[in-house]
Amino acid sequence: MNVMRQRNVWLFGFGLVSPLLLGMVSCGSDTGGGITLPQAGSSASGRGGSDGNGATGGDVIATAGSADDAGGGGQADNTAASGGSMGGTHASGGKGGTGGSSTAHSGGTDSGSGATGGTDSVGGTGPSSEGGAGGEMAGAGNEPGQAGAGGSVDEVPAKLCLFHSAPSVVAGGEGGAAPAPNGVAVATNAFVGPYLTDLAGLALYIYGADVPGDCNTPPVSNCTADCLQSWPLFDAGERQLDPTLDDGVFGTIDRGGGVYQTTYYGWPLYRYKSDTASNMINGQGKGKTWFAAEVELPNLMIMRGPVSGGGVKYLSDDRGHTLYSLAGDTLGGIGVNPKSACTGPCLDAFTPFAPGAVYPVTSIEPHDVALFFRADGALQTAYKGNPLYYAKSDVQPGQTNGLTLFGGALVAP
Repeated sequence: MNVMRQRNVWLFGFGLVSPLLLGMVSCGSDTGGGITLPQAGSSASGRGGSDGNGATGGDVIATAGSADDAGGGGQADNTAASGGSMGGTHASGGKGGTGGSSTAHSGGTDSGSGATGGTDSVGGTGPSSEGGAGGEMAGAGNEPGQAGAGGSVDEVPAKLCLFHSAPSVVAGGEGGAAPAPNGVAVATNAFVGPYLTDLAGLALYIYGADVPGDCNTPPVSNCTADCLQSWPLFDAGERQLDPTLDDGVFGTIDRGGGVYQTTYYGWPLYRYKSDTASNMINGQGKGKTWFAAEVELPNLMIMRGPVSGGGVKYLSDDRGHTLYSLAGDTLGGIGVNPKSACTGPCLDAFTPFAPGAVYPVTSIEPHDVALFFRADGALQTAYKGNPLYYAKSDVQPGQTNGLTLFGGALVAP
C-alpha cells in the first residue's frame, strides 16, 4: 500500500529485518515516505458492466478486514463498453470491535448511457475499531468508481473518534501575546514538510504534556502560567481555514474567562515566542515535547506524564494512546531480530502496534524504528529493539492501564 506523504527526512528501519521491508524516502520526495507495512487480509475488485447499452453495475465483493485482520476495501472496476453503466460497488468496512458495527450500502445498479452509481457508506465504527470507508462512485460512461479503504486491525484505538466543536466567536491571546489572526494556513518546511500556521505565517505547535481529546473526552491543556509566556495559546476564532484543511478535525476548548483555544486532531495549539517571522519553526523538538503541528501528524510521538509523577517521557501514537513494551520479549539488536512473547491471554490484553506506515516525530531517530515478523506471520513495530503494543484497557488518550499487565512498561524515547 503506497502512502502519500511529503516528509523531507530519511525514514527507514534499522537492520533487524530484510531491507525489502523497509520504506525510505529521500529529501524532497513526495511519495513513499515512512516504513510501510503491507495490508493483511484480502481485497477483491467489483465487476463493471459486461456490455454496453445499459449493462448492470458490478456486484458487492468480500468484506474488507475482520476482527483480527486488516484488509483493503473492494475496488470498483468499470469495463463496460460505450454507454455502459457505472462501476461495481465496494466492500463493506472492517468488522467493528467492542461496541462497534460495520455497514455498507451497495452502489446503485444503473442502466442506460452514463448513469450515476450509488455511494457506499463508511464502515464499522465504535471505540475499538475503525471500519474502512466505502468508495464513492460518480461520473458517466466508462469512468470507474473510487476504491474503498480497508478496515483497520480490530481493537486498535479508534482513529475516527475525533474531538470536534464549533469555533469560538472572539479570537484572543494570553500571556501578553497579541490576538492571533483569525484562521489557519499551511506552510512547508524542508525538515517537517507541510505544517499549520496562523494567517501571519507563524508556526503552530502541539505539546506532548497535553492530553489530546477525542469524541468522548475533551482535550486537556497542561500549559499554564509561565508556560504560556513562552508558548502563547492559539485561538483561530471563527476558523478561516486553508482550503486543503478539514474543519472536522479542529475544535475549540474554553479555558475560562472568555479565553478559547483551537485544537487540531484533539491537540491544543500554541505559538512560540521566538518565532518572530514566517517560515520559522524554532520551537520544533524543544524538550522533546514541543512539535510543529504537521498537517499529517506523526503516528509515533512523544508524550510526557504529569510533573507530579516525575514528568516521564514515553512513546504514544498520534491520538495520545500509550505504547508499551512487555516483559518476556526478546530485545532486538545488531544481528538479533526482536521477538514477541505475547500470545494467548497476553493478546487478550494487548494489541501489537502495526500501523500501515510508521512516521516518527522528528525527535525520534528513524534508525531506532524497525519492523519484524511475529511468530504468526504478522508484522509489528519495534523501537530500539522493543516490540510495541497498545493496551486494550486504555480506552482514552493519556491512560496507562497497561502498566499492571504482563510486565507492561512505558517506552522512553
